[in-house]
Amino acid sequence: MRRHSAFWIAALAGDLLLASSSRAQTPAPPDHTATYRADSLRLSGRPWHAAETLLAAARRDPNPNAFLIVEGAKAEVQAKRYEHARALLAGQPWLLDYLDGEALAVLAQAEFGVDRFAEAAAHFQMARTRAPAARVPLLAVRAGLAFDAAGQADSAAAAFAAARAGGKLASIDTWLRVRQARVTRDTAAASQLVVDVAAPAARDVPVARARSLLLAGDTTRALAAFAKAGKGLDAARLALATGDSARARTLLYSLLTRDPLSDDAAAGVGLALGPLPPHAPDEHVAMARALNRRASVRDARIHVEHALRAGDSTAATLLLYGELHRAPMPGHSRCTGAGACWCGSVIPRRLPRSPDSPTATQPTARPPERCTSWAICTTAGTTGGRPAAGTAS
Repeated sequence: MRRHSAFWIAALAGDLLLASSSRAQTPAPPDHTATYRADSLRLSGRPWHAAETLLAAARRDPNPNAFLIVEGAKAEVQAKRYEHARALLAGQPWLLDYLDGEALAVLAQAEFGVDRFAEAAAHFQMARTRAPAARVPLLAVRAGLAFDAAGQADSAAAAFAAARAGGKLASIDTWLRVRQARVTRDTAAASQLVVDVAAPAARDVPVARARSLLLAGDTTRALAAFAKAGKGLDAARLALATGDSARARTLLYSLLTRDPLSDDAAAGVGLALGPLPPHAPDEHVAMARALNRRASVRDARIHVEHALRAGDSTAATLLLYGELHRAPMPGHSRCTGAGACWCGSVIPRRLPRSPDSPTATQPTARPPERCTSWAICTTAGTTGGRPAAGTAS
């Protein structure tokens, strides 16, 4: 009886060991809870939270699979954290073989976001060779944009031509034609590409013609084309590169006068601070208008004062001078005190103070003796006549 019981116990223990080993060998079904939650967060406009959810799930998994890593990288791209997305995917051993080049495309988007355009173009091209037919034209467009940003015009033209082939992107064909024309060295072919381009893509046609002329080496016509297209900064840079500093100066300060707060004007300030500094009073005024931004008001005042000392007393210049002096600066306040006025900024006497100023109550006809002869002050505040910190006395 004891021997029979011993055999039964041994058999039962063997069955339990076999069952536990079979359960250990059977892979656990993947848990998609984190993926579903991340999709919900992404669709609700919260890409950063989606990325954090997927990355947290990948950290919990002792052997994180490629799916979680790629989905986390996608969420990072949606959140515009391109460097994080690139760090997740770069160097992964399964990168080239993952799901028809999807991981390669995500890596290329991340590289484009951190201005690694040549690498992004190469990875977009690699993704094209692995992608299904429906995604190939879109990847070709992205490759063309990356090649263009990397300065590889011929490769960009070939990529845009491949994207247009087959007519699968007919809805954006006019835009693709303009893009292809701007990276085409053959000016006749470029002109043919932009024939009868409808709006709104037609607005970029003049710049595309100018770019094509520049690629063809016709700098004279390209300079005139950039100027005609309203790209004064590009025209000024090209004129400066060809040694025509007089024309570059004219183009630059025309841009600063015409559109002083544009992005091109902000970039043009670098030229004005370097090889093309202002000399004439109108150039100083144009420079001041371009510098009339939150962090450079003091520099703008200096240039207006240069113009005033050079004899520019026009109403527009004086009005700009008054506006600049009304702009607050760190460590300065306009007027404080009761019965006495302390000025932290100077306003020309001939210009009336704005009645809707938040610190103005009643402008005085003559400034107090403590103020400079060029100031118009107001009495405001209840600081007992003491100047505020950082104000002039």
